[in-house]
Amino acid sequence: MIDNGVGLINIPLYCWDEWNKLISDYYYDNDMSKIKEWTYKVGIQGIDIFKTSIKDK
Repeated sequence: MIDNGVGLINIPLYCWDEWNKLISDYYYDNDMSKIKEWTYKVGIQGIDIFKTSIKDK
């Protein structure tokens, strides 16, 4: 993920109980939809890089 500039997955400690339940559910039913949505909301961290044009300077 980092190599492609999209950040990394970082689950905060206070969310681990919910993360563990979601990952267990995924392993059980192979349905990625819940954990994927939750991870995008809670666990993806990165930086936004904006290009500035010569006009902006």
